[in-house]
Amino acid sequence: PAGGAREHVHHPIRDLAAAWDASKAYDFITNHTGNGEVVCDAASVEVDDDIHRVRQRLVDAIQRTLFVYQSQVKHVDNVDGRGMHMHEDVLLEPPTIGHSALLLLGLCESLRL
Repeated sequence: PAGGAREHVHHPIRDLAAAWDASKAYDFITNHTGNGEVVCDAASVEVDDDIHRVRQRLVDAIQRTLFVYQSQVKHVDNVDGRGMHMHEDVLLEPPTIGHSALLLLGLCESLRL
């Protein structure tokens, strides 16, 4: 866009994939030192304020994104029994297994944050 402003375009698969990617970035930042070494006990490593702010921004973005989609899960009855998928009103497109898979991956990973 003109002026360099960012505009969010509603794209659920991309949003959910970004939350998953951000959770993996958080994991990497938390478990590696600046020189690439793996940290066995991440809680014992002191981090500077910049890294702490980046980690907090990642956590906030992940949780906000997942909350939007998690809150729109609906239960359905189908030929295979009971199931669930995200509501098409929030997706603005038919729900697919990709939506469900990325939501589950993101939710599982967010439990570790």
